[in-house]
Amino acid sequence: MNLKYLDSSGNEINPQTLKQGEDFRMAVTVKNPGTEKDYEEMVLSTVFPSGWEILNKRLNDIPQNQNSTFDYQDLRDDRVYIFRPENE
Repeated sequence: MNLKYLDSSGNEINPQTLKQGEDFRMAVTVKNPGTEKDYEEMVLSTVFPSGWEILNKRLNDIPQNQNSTFDYQDLRDDRVYIFRPENE
């Protein structure tokens, strides 16, 4: 699992140096090295710190990323659940 915090230009940043109201993106990459077996029906979740606001693109008419390949996305105040199709 790899986690990066990016500014609006796509440059990697340290989230501890963010100023109030500054937008950023969290990019999470999960890979299975294939040493044990293929995992199915696995859920990964994280809770975001108090004060971080999750942007809900569906409510603000912001175009979705064309590279998104998820079946369902559940946005909450402090967390996001993304369900991807099997075999991806």
